[in-house]
Amino acid sequence: MVKLLGRGSFGTVFLAHNYETHNDYALKVFNKNLLKKDRILIKDESTGKMTEKSAYDDALKEIKIMKTLDN
Repeated sequence: MVKLLGRGSFGTVFLAHNYETHNDYALKVFNKNLLKKDRILIKDESTGKMTEKSAYDDALKEIKIMKTLDN
């Protein structure tokens, strides 16, 4: 890791450098315990049922999207 880029509520972003390819990347480091504790209830529009959602679920969704990108 080269340097700290920023901090948020659930984690930290670093600038990372791959010395083999000489590419720079943003590296997010999450605190999973904090992500799992932050929960909200959401009403499912199709069924009307209340479901529990956490910030951890959002982070997993973000990871899935980032894996499909090559930027």
